Amino acid sequence: TDRLEASNAAQFRSDLDKVWNPNIRQVLVDCQDLDFIDSSGIGALLSIQKRLKLGAAPVTLMHAKPGVISVIELLRLHRVFAMQNN
Repeated sequence: TDRLEASNAAQFRSDLDKVWNPNIRQVLVDCQDLDFIDSSGIGALLSIQKRLKLGAAPVTLMHAKPGVISVIELLRLHRVFAMQNN
């Protein structure tokens, strides 16, 4: 989807629940097709970070577009999520 927002954040979390394994130590999220994210979408991404074990690598957001990066930086979440754009 091109948007992660209130209308689909619950489905995103549900999909994650179906595949989650407690031994996961790193999560890469490909944001290449993501054009928009709102507070519900941010909450869904933060829920992934909370699930990771202490000391694990942060959630890495890959290929995020400028608009999504702006939201992440505005909320100072670039300190929480690793960003990779290559």
